[in-house]
Parts: sequence; structure tokens; C-alpha cells
Amino acid sequence: MLADDSLDAIIIATPGSTHAALAKQVLQAGKHALIEKPVAFSLHEAERLARLAGKNSLTLMAGHIHLYNSAIHRLKMDVVAGKVGRVLWLDSRGTGGPVRADMSALWDYCPHDISILRFLLGHPQRVTAHGVSFRQHGIEDVVTLTLNFRGTTFASVLGTWLHPEKRRSLVLIGTKRSAFFDDYATRKLVYRTGNYSFTSPKLSSGRPLTLQIEEFVRCIRTGREPLTGPREFTGVTAVLEAAQQSLATGKPVSIPQGL
Repeated sequence: MLADDSLDAIIIATPGSTHAALAKQVLQAGKHALIEKPVAFSLHEAERLARLAGKNSLTLMAGHIHLYNSAIHRLKMDVVAGKVGRVLWLDSRGTGGPVRADMSALWDYCPHDISILRFLLGHPQRVTAHGVSFRQHGIEDVVTLTLNFRGTTFASVLGTWLHPEKRRSLVLIGTKRSAFFDDYATRKLVYRTGNYSFTSPKLSSGRPLTLQIEEFVRCIRTGREPLTGPREFTGVTAVLEAAQQSLATGKPVSIPQGL
């Protein structure tokens, strides 16, 4: 594939531990790359890939698929417009799915949570992480994160493959309204105002995976940086790396910005 001049781009959807090395080969071969999460296991690796893509004028994009979800974009729009009021707390959960042998639940699940939270609120300042290894020594099956943003806003994250229910959900609590996002529900985004007043906005029917691929092709053709391009995925990787450091001590770790 790398030697095939008829190929302009390659999507890397291999085991997570192989992503960074394969992406380097793809970029060195002069081909655009879409990498499934995680892009890399360190900020240094992620930034090195970003620089290589920039040097060769190539599109490099992460498969942070939930940033192509119309429900998340509607929630972002309402947060920016002040319709939820001041954001107090968010609770994000990713559960179910296969057990990995080459990475922990932190690197398997939390890239999605972190990408969504950064999209909604900006880059967090600190992270505190805890995890437990039940099935494989040194590979956490259950990981919890507390992310602190500017002011008193914070987010809690749960990632685990031990939970019997496959789920991707987010609860946002604001001073005016609360919101619930459930990627597997018929009504993916529901708002609550007051005690029992519920509304569900009409959302675009576009499928996130389709929109992600369309974004990849569009950015290759135009040279524009993708929504989940280097600035986005290096920021996500910076949070993950800080969380990995916190796992070792259980103490808060300050998070660098990335690119």
C-alpha cells in the first residue's frame, strides 16, 4: 500500500499500539492519514507526527468521531449561546466493548470523552486519575478521571470494558438547563429545564462516521486543517499523558496545551 502511487490516503484502524508507527510510515510515503484513536501514547509522538504531516503538506486527522455528531455540535452551540447558563459539571461515560491487551481503558475509551469535553469547554487545566487492573497486570480495566477547567467547572469521566452495557453518554449540568446525550438512544440529546420540563431538539440525520470521512476527503482537496487535526489531537493526547502520570500517584497533574 505504501508503495502504491495510485493511493492518495490511508485510514489506520489497527490495534492502538501500532497507530503511531504506521502513521509515520504513511506520512513518509507521502500519503494523507486518518488515524483511529489513540493517535499515539505520548504527546511527543503525537507532535512528531503533526510536524511530519506539516513538513510534507499532508492531511493528518484523528478518528475522534463524536466531534462529527450533530448532537454534540448542537450542545456546543447552546453552551456558547448561554442557553444552559454557566456550566457546573459534566459526567462522561464510555463502557462495554472488547477487552484490549495492548492498552488500558484510559487510552481505549477516554480519547472520546476528552475530545468531547475539550470541544465543549476548551482545554482543561488539571486531571486526577484512578484506575484498577483486574484481568491483566498493569493494564487498567476501569479508569476514572476528574478534569478541572477554568473557574469551578469540572468533569468526571468513566472508561471501562468490564461494564456489561455498551454506552457512550454525557450529562451536562448548567445553571439554567441540564442536558443528556446518549449516542445509542433514539433521542440522542435531551434538555431538562426546571423539575420535569423536557425538550429534544431536532438534529441533522448525518451519520458521524460518514461526516468524518467526508471531512477527511474535503481537507485533502482543500488543504484545510480538519476539525480533529493536529491541534485537536495533540491537545487530547496532552490530557491523556497527564492522566497516565496521575494514575501512577493518584495526585492531580497539570496539563500542557499541546500544539
